[in-house]
Amino acid sequence: MLRFLIRGVVGTGCISLISFVLTLFGIVIPIGMNVITFFSCAFLGFPGILLVYGLYFVQMYV
Repeated sequence: MLRFLIRGVVGTGCISLISFVLTLFGIVIPIGMNVITFFSCAFLGFPGILLVYGLYFVQMYV
């Protein structure tokens, strides 16, 4: 259970950090921090982070 919570917190922190760094380069990607984002990062880890960004790009271009 503790590992699950740590992965969720680290995953959402990584999403925040990636969004901040991309904003410095002029790329704005508004990924919302919510329960679904937390659980996808907690269950999947790094692939969950990629899933969140991938779903955003699919939503943006399709």
